[in-house]
Amino acid sequence: MPWLCQCVLLVFLGAPSLDRLIEILEQEDDSPLSKLKRRLIDRTQIISVVSSLVVGVTVAFLSTPPPTDFAAWNHEIPYFCIACSSGSAMLAVTSGLGQAMYLNAVRPESARWLRKSKMKLAVVATLLMVPITFLCVSTFFTLFAWLGAVWLGSRTWMKLLMTIGCLAFPLTLLVIFAALY
Repeated sequence: MPWLCQCVLLVFLGAPSLDRLIEILEQEDDSPLSKLKRRLIDRTQIISVVSSLVVGVTVAFLSTPPPTDFAAWNHEIPYFCIACSSGSAMLAVTSGLGQAMYLNAVRPESARWLRKSKMKLAVVATLLMVPITFLCVSTFFTLFAWLGAVWLGSRTWMKLLMTIGCLAFPLTLLVIFAALY
């Protein structure tokens, strides 16, 4: 399934393959490199804003009692998931800062280092993928928190709506990946 690998690399790395990333870095014309840097920095800024909002909402959820019995937010499972979501969001912001620092320092000659050292290539690819990865982890923990809180709550209609929502989530991801490929 090479299309899945290309799609995952495009979403998480910003390029369809590691070879394409190195080609962009090697080009003497600064335009493709500038476009890639701009795209990754814009994405990192969005991740930072979204992650910061997640942290703020998490603090609100963790520090106030639940207003209704529709969802059991004070149960261990949702509480743990919300805390993990917040931690992942903070890691997304922190790694995004590291990514922005790297992107400001990268030059076309950086590609030579990446071609020479597979370890350096792996580290750079990881750095470029980590912010969006942590944001995805935060999203999944938030989904599990909602799922746990609703299923531990007392309303059947909310359980039904949450189940339908959980079915829609993977379909939405499938549509996104299909549109990118």
